[in-house]
Amino acid sequence: MAPQQPRTSSAYALDVRGKRHKVTASDRALGTHPGDIVLHEGMPARFYRPANRTVAAPVGAPEYVDFALAERGSVWFVDQSRMPNRVVQQRDGRTLTSMPMPKPYTSGGAVTAAGGTTALALLRGGTVRGLMVTADDGAHWRNLTGGGIPWQDLKRDLVFLVLRALPDGRLLVGEREGRYWLADDRSNRAFHQLKTPVPFASFTVQGKTLYGIADATKATYNLVKGEGLYASDDGGRTWRRQGKRGLRR
Repeated sequence: MAPQQPRTSSAYALDVRGKRHKVTASDRALGTHPGDIVLHEGMPARFYRPANRTVAAPVGAPEYVDFALAERGSVWFVDQSRMPNRVVQQRDGRTLTSMPMPKPYTSGGAVTAAGGTTALALLRGGTVRGLMVTADDGAHWRNLTGGGIPWQDLKRDLVFLVLRALPDGRLLVGEREGRYWLADDRSNRAFHQLKTPVPFASFTVQGKTLYGIADATKATYNLVKGEGLYASDDGGRTWRRQGKRGLRR
């Protein structure tokens, strides 16, 4: 379920059947728990707790920050208030790890965490030039600047970056309306490009299923070729169009 904010009424969540449920906005920041969901759309930083349908700020994190939630409830974010920027892991507002960004890179704050993997974008000259990755809760980090991804070709603004971690720890990297790469295994050392049936304006992961949406990125009434929702259960080898039959690629 994803909370929505209508203009004329209080916040609500839609379940898988389309039924509305009232959502409570907490007046105070809360510690995060397993099962909480990051609300990626917009700021300030907020997460959603399906267990009691509550929206809250993560305790201890800056008010305006992109953050990720690991399965055990840890909050990951980049502290950009000082130089060099620092990658921070917190739980219940207590800092567990804090790692400076490696020179000569900075970070735009994009971060993801799942399956024991945490990764964030490395920026140089304002463009993405790789990832900083850990698979042991921040004890050790490595820079991923190759792996089969042509980082030098990623020239669009950071807001177009797609960075997701799958439940098995593999990373998905790409650009909206562009190309996407998926790690061959959870070591995240080698990636292969995905073949998509149409350019996706947005791309996300839910469990082991990949979802791509073909839609206009600007407020126009023009239809996009192949417009709709696509899903893949086999790592992008084949795709099905929701509501359509027989689409494979």
